[in-house]
Amino acid sequence: MSKGTRRLAAGLMVSAGLMGGVVVGTQPAAAYPSNCHYGISSLGTVSAWCAGGSGSVRAVAGCEWFGWWTTAYGNWVNVNQGASHVSCPWPYGVRWGGFNARD
Repeated sequence: MSKGTRRLAAGLMVSAGLMGGVVVGTQPAAAYPSNCHYGISSLGTVSAWCAGGSGSVRAVAGCEWFGWWTTAYGNWVNVNQGASHVSCPWPYGVRWGGFNARD
């Protein structure tokens, strides 16, 4: 193999490696959940949802029964795929609502 052929081969290998790195290293952009809201129904169910970004959201309920407090969490739901719902365990009642969001 001549010097010129070796240089060409080495250059092609470096170029292929760089192009392969660009293709392999590219990932879709992720955006934190946005436009998130929650609501409390008249039956005491907390619902949470997000309309933008990506990731997931879950409903959170602050529950109280005669001075005893606990926190209840709904299932994680992907953004734009519905709402997360949670109710307080019996005999607790909902005193506040909210949500957690994650990428």
